[in-house]
Amino acid sequence: MNYVFTTVYPKSLKFFREFIRSVNSQTSNDFSLFIICNGVNLSKNFLNLIKVNFLIYNVDDTWQKARLKGLKFLLKKKLNFVIFADSDDVLHKDRVK
Repeated sequence: MNYVFTTVYPKSLKFFREFIRSVNSQTSNDFSLFIICNGVNLSKNFLNLIKVNFLIYNVDDTWQKARLKGLKFLLKKKLNFVIFADSDDVLHKDRVK
């Protein structure tokens, strides 16, 4: 499995909709979205926007420790590659390709 790895935290929520739009617009759908929720609970409104397979990992820690914990969790899964993306980024449509 391939993953797009991101962390959502309170200040990044205002950008998260646009990030999700760019994830949904990928020309390849051979991936899952791995979302670390660091100090936030995503509402159903946000979750309903996500059109790809996704996995949520909840944590409340510093951004460095949150990413490390999430990465350690993800590395236990069977995976081919991981693309790191900030939740305030907009991905090019061929980013996963």
